[in-house]
Amino acid sequence: LSTALAGSYVTPAEKVAARSLSEIQSDKNAIQSQLDDVNAKIDDLQGQIDAEEEYQAELTTQIELYRDQIALMDEQISTLEGQIEDKNNEIDQLEGNIDQLEEDIAAKQVEIDDTYEIFKTRMVALYQAGETSSLAMLLSSDSFSDFVTNIQLMQAVSKSDEELVDTLRSQKEEQEVQKQAVEEYKVEVETALEEIKAGEE
Repeated sequence: LSTALAGSYVTPAEKVAARSLSEIQSDKNAIQSQLDDVNAKIDDLQGQIDAEEEYQAELTTQIELYRDQIALMDEQISTLEGQIEDKNNEIDQLEGNIDQLEEDIAAKQVEIDDTYEIFKTRMVALYQAGETSSLAMLLSSDSFSDFVTNIQLMQAVSKSDEELVDTLRSQKEEQEVQKQAVEEYKVEVETALEEIKAGEE
């Protein structure tokens, strides 16, 4: 974002999860594979009376694997909730930046309006005075000293007009930078919302 912004913002630091979602998913896949093997053995052993002890052991293993699977799902949910909380904090920060910039834009518009009114008043005065006013001012000088003073006065007025135009141009450019920053923040908010939605699916 442009360094011309009235303020700066700090994006919230993301929490570092103990394990990544891909690592958790890998463990879940491994447990599911073991469960498939155990379930197959249980199906084979159910009809065999002599294998009752082995059957009971496989049932116990099945229960333990289901518990491990539930624990991994809880860990996965906790990780996702942490990521969602981080994104919500990021969105809050971005929306705060947007609100501040919109206030700055409104204040800048007041400055622009004030400068423009001054400029219009000056232009109306010049138009009403007519082009001959400058020549008349010089010719009405009583002495060479007055003549020089009048020239300096005319140059000062001309410089003032140029400064008004420069100020107006600068204010408009600053406002455009602020508006562009608002649009960029809004894009970041939309991106964060999409990431939250993707994590919940």
